[in-house]
Amino acid sequence: MAGALVLQGIILLAAAVTAWIFVHRLRQRNGKDPKTWPLLGSQLETALNFHRLHDWIFSFFRDDHRTVKLCIPSENLFFTVDPMNVEHILKANFRNYPKVMASSIQMECMEKAS
Repeated sequence: MAGALVLQGIILLAAAVTAWIFVHRLRQRNGKDPKTWPLLGSQLETALNFHRLHDWIFSFFRDDHRTVKLCIPSENLFFTVDPMNVEHILKANFRNYPKVMASSIQMECMEKAS
């Protein structure tokens, strides 16, 4: 009896997860950004297209779609070719957007290592 209840629970859980993934993918059917998966984000598609990553991201830009959102589990990355967005980020609201200077971080790591 208890084994049957556990089996029913597992089947119900599997059906719920399958329905969740199906509905998630159905909502993205006409989306213009990279496709995402629950919990993984677009990390799977990014890995499959890693050998041509720049060309793959560039393929999402069109006349009517100039900003791409790439979801990975730790953060959301935005790529834009829209001049108004670039001006907004770099000129009008520069202080509102976090920036990391990769070269300064690398130099600090190198200085600490030596």
